[in-house]
Amino acid sequence: MTSSSTRRHWCGSRISANSSGPAGSKTAKVTEYPVPLTRPGFSTGMLDLETDTKGDLWLSMMYQNGMARFDKQTQTFKTGACRQS
Repeated sequence: MTSSSTRRHWCGSRISANSSGPAGSKTAKVTEYPVPLTRPGFSTGMLDLETDTKGDLWLSMMYQNGMARFDKQTQTFKTGACRQS
């Protein structure tokens, strides 16, 4: 779980799941947003949730070998694969 500058608390649903969303502190309402796959057919899940200095949410995508940033305007995740050496 991590908190953004807008005081939203974000959590991954499970380490083996591929979605994340904010938990409302007053209502306890949870909204999940699916994270697109970068490697279809491979296991899913995430390891880390972090916010940057702008309050954007970033997460690492374990076996998908990528990362995702939450786009606040479209309320979707934008993904990118990590380079392999």
